[in-house]
Amino acid sequence: MYLDTALLQDMWDYGEFLWDGGPFVPLGRGGSRPGLVDDLDALRLILAVNQRAAFQFVVSHASIAEVDRRANSGAFRQWVLDVLDVWLVQSEGWVFRGVAADGLRGIGSLSTSDRRVLQDALDNDCDALLTMDKKLVSQHSVVRRAAGLSLLSPDGYWRLLRPFAALFL
Repeated sequence: MYLDTALLQDMWDYGEFLWDGGPFVPLGRGGSRPGLVDDLDALRLILAVNQRAAFQFVVSHASIAEVDRRANSGAFRQWVLDVLDVWLVQSEGWVFRGVAADGLRGIGSLSTSDRRVLQDALDNDCDALLTMDKKLVSQHSVVRRAAGLSLLSPDGYWRLLRPFAALFL
């Protein structure tokens, strides 16, 4: 499961809510995004299941490059590097087959940045990309058909995971 940079930023910003059960406190203008609380609540549940299910969350050097383009990313950058380190240890010795994303070229509604992230997810043999970007998630069926990659919001992923969650909670 590839984690996009916007999702990582929200994990960083709302970590107390996600991991410590703290109250949701909206931050800046992004804190009033439609569906944010539902997505964060779903992400909290996904992370709780992951404590026992041990999904592999992928962060890549492309993620670091996106973080580097943000202003004042110091502590956030270090945290993303820590997440990357976990992925590098987990994936040590793997041979990635990568998937040619020729099909992505035919999707005109993807930005250059989205295309880069999707290709990185494919290069890392991910089955899905977890994102807070509703516009990108709306391209799920097109991208799934073209490249075999699922695009999921935390709420959408939780709906898939929920029937099995009792096995891990």
